Amino acid sequence: MTIRAHAADISCWGSPDVITMDRNCVFLTIALFQSLRSATKDDVQRAMAATGEEDESGELTFTSNYGNHGPGAGTVQFRFGSSNLVTAIDASVVGEGTMQDLRFLWDLNDVGCSDFPDSQTRCNQQ
Repeated sequence: MTIRAHAADISCWGSPDVITMDRNCVFLTIALFQSLRSATKDDVQRAMAATGEEDESGELTFTSNYGNHGPGAGTVQFRFGSSNLVTAIDASVVGEGTMQDLRFLWDLNDVGCSDFPDSQTRCNQQ
């Protein structure tokens, strides 16, 4: 089951002139990313409240400006396999009171890391 992201509107971007199909106001969290592991493309697009920008390999990229680029804003890419399910997630998220972005990396083999609080395997070693 996927977590429905908060705020499907685009008000956090200010001007409608800057809106593209990859932009949203979704609060990016580790719980959201974990819920989208092995999700379908449709599930990802619903949770991210946007279509996403698709590259030639089928990878979808989303950019959130949650809280006017405050904690929880960032960029996330989803890679899909032949069965159209998520096989990898790569995210960089603005952290609370930190100069360094929080990374979240995961692939289908459960190889990855996370800089979110209470994560055991860190991406950015300090």
